[in-house]
Amino acid sequence: MGLSDVLDARHAAAVSGGRMAEAGGAAEQLWLLGGVALALLAAGVVALAAARGVGRGSGRGSGPGQHDE
Repeated sequence: MGLSDVLDARHAAAVSGGRMAEAGGAAEQLWLLGGVALALLAAGVVALAAARGVGRGSGRGSGPGQHDE
């Protein structure tokens, strides 16, 4: 389900006079916030790992049998 699907659902709800479902209680919101925080942390770890690999010859096209000249 992509962003366009979510936007289409919101538009359909607005046009038909319906409402989007309300967010759950505090516990559900904390789980969602934790999930977003975890996703951002994981993206940061991947970005740091990618930045460390830059210039070390670990990028695309530097596999076995390929030599930098």
